[in-house]
Amino acid sequence: MTRIFSVLLTALVVVSLATGGAVAQESNTTNASAPAADTGDYEQIDNATYLVGSSVDLDTETASITLYSEIPQEVTISDAGAFVEGGEVPQRTVYLKPGEKTTVEMPITVADQQLGQQYAGVSITTAKTLYAEPLETSSPLIGGPWTYQDVQLVAVTVAATTSTIVIVMLLRSRFDLDAEPERIA
Repeated sequence: MTRIFSVLLTALVVVSLATGGAVAQESNTTNASAPAADTGDYEQIDNATYLVGSSVDLDTETASITLYSEIPQEVTISDAGAFVEGGEVPQRTVYLKPGEKTTVEMPITVADQQLGQQYAGVSITTAKTLYAEPLETSSPLIGGPWTYQDVQLVAVTVAATTSTIVIVMLLRSRFDLDAEPERIA
């Protein structure tokens, strides 16, 4: 299900970028120097762009994305949660300087799905790649993702428990084990 959502999200971002539906958002951008060779712990977006880190503050609905680039380039960050809600998708385009970390903070949409499950994420678009970064997925009580084996296990457990209870009740009533003992004397 997560792969299907990622593919759908990617297609929607491409369509949105093709139609030119960009919306400017207020954001804070900061740059910090980083060693060019130290990209081993970063997620690689394309051959020259790396995702250093990402976080979300669900209270203020603000995402913080830190990127690193080996070449000068423009990168567009889109609010992926807005795809779930529908309508215009907020985007922010930033210029990455080579050899520097750039942190972008922007407001995002936290999509509230069924039963309190929340989703927040961003997409990062470079000249060569469209990259999806899920920021938060929460479930109200028991997390997933669930597979059909999990459902089968629960069904077999419930059936076995119910059958055991029914058999015990039938045996107790058949052999009169529910009766109170008689008093002798």
